[in-house]
Amino acid sequence: FSIHVNAYQGVVQLSGFVDSEVNKELAGQIARSVDGVQEVVNNLIVKQ
Repeated sequence: FSIHVNAYQGVVQLSGFVDSEVNKELAGQIARSVDGVQEVVNNLIVKQ
């Protein structure tokens, strides 16, 4: 995986590459579980 995380004022942006849709969703769920996170923008790309 190659995941980059940017955060600003409660908004987290995920970008980079993962190997499956399941891992993309998991990364988003983990980001949402962090205290103070209000929104997650999941721009991860699934590489087959």
